[in-house]
Amino acid sequence: MGHKDILDDSFKQEEVRVIRDPKLVKIFYDESYAPIFWVLRSGPMTVKDIEHKYNKVVKSKGLERGLGKKDLEKLERSDKSIYRYIKELSKAGLVAPAGHRVVLGKTATEILYVRIAKIFYLKNIEDDNWRCNTCMKHLSIASEMLSLSRGIKPPKPEKLAEIMAKIESDSEAEIFRVFEEKKDEVQEIFSDITFTDSDRALYIFRILYLALNSGKYKEMVEKLIS
Repeated sequence: MGHKDILDDSFKQEEVRVIRDPKLVKIFYDESYAPIFWVLRSGPMTVKDIEHKYNKVVKSKGLERGLGKKDLEKLERSDKSIYRYIKELSKAGLVAPAGHRVVLGKTATEILYVRIAKIFYLKNIEDDNWRCNTCMKHLSIASEMLSLSRGIKPPKPEKLAEIMAKIESDSEAEIFRVFEEKKDEVQEIFSDITFTDSDRALYIFRILYLALNSGKYKEMVEKLIS
């Protein structure tokens, strides 16, 4: 059955929204809410649209984790659950109604929902996120690689964590500064690129920031490997 989506002219989706509130940041890491942000990247959707794509996403992620059929079914959500999630995200100011879908031959309409921003940039949720078990595993491998590269004793992963946390904190602060001081320009830059492209672009920005400020961290690294 055909339909027509009518968007509300009064609603304007932001290009970039910086999220600093720890309570809001946690929502993006919540397994119930996160898939909604993923599927709404495609644009305005009804609850039924979201439900369909939500369940495809969680099942795909579950298969990657090696889950069985019963566990995969537990990940799926009904339209009532999706509607409840949408209401909660709307209350948090992260999702908003943006128009209606008119189905031909029906008088009732369905609400279209969107993310309030095309791009969310999240402040790190943990003060010391390089101390997690997975991070320490990766740092241990990096330590061994550094040992092979420099012909030195492998540095302690805990010390590498301190340097990485410092570099990440500084580069993040610079990104926040640009986002806040040059908001209009940033929105124009990100207006016509995909989320994958934006993630990659910010990664490159971090690498370039490190290269331009390498002297700032040279003493820390030299002390570590001496």
